[in-house]
Amino acid sequence: MTGLTFTLGQRWIEQYVSGMMLLHSLLGQEVAIKPKAPPTPETFVKVLGEIAAGTYDSSRYFEPGPPAQLVLITNPPPVDPKERYLMVGVNTETMRSQMMSVGTGGTAFEHPVWAIFAAHALSGKPPLAVPLATSNEDLWQRLDGLASAVRARRYKPEDFFGPIEGLYPPGAKLRFTLLTVPAEQIPPLRKRGMQALRVSVPPQFFELFQAPAK
Repeated sequence: MTGLTFTLGQRWIEQYVSGMMLLHSLLGQEVAIKPKAPPTPETFVKVLGEIAAGTYDSSRYFEPGPPAQLVLITNPPPVDPKERYLMVGVNTETMRSQMMSVGTGGTAFEHPVWAIFAAHALSGKPPLAVPLATSNEDLWQRLDGLASAVRARRYKPEDFFGPIEGLYPPGAKLRFTLLTVPAEQIPPLRKRGMQALRVSVPPQFFELFQAPAK
């Protein structure tokens, strides 16, 4: 599993379902679930949009499943230089993106759980979106803390996500999209937590994580 791949493998589906089980737990909904149909990237983007809009209805996508078993991958997988990677983006604008000379793309997500909880964080006030981490390794490892906070009923979005200034372009509606990213751009995105990605012409600036405020 490397972010969202073109053909969703079993490991990615496990991460997606685990993330949705955590969200259901947070929302007080049925936690033991299974997808009604094989998940697709397009369905995932639709679910994210509904979560952010407050219109998510679990019965459209899930049905009661076996006893809940949470499986979270908390180490970033290696990048295959021969691959192109499908990630998820959302058109957020931050103070950092406003200072860049390239157009704003928004926030990008490799791991489905971060995308799911960012969608939930965007539904609140003030809206939050960019995962907080000191490095890419820290970003993945913080998933354990997120899951523990949800289980302990002490989860607060501001503990895991940073603020946004608005949406881009100004006046736009919130929009989750699929991003096809060349493999050589994944390492610098992971290293810096931000990168101008060649997902369009001209490239657009995306953020993967930002450092927590001291």
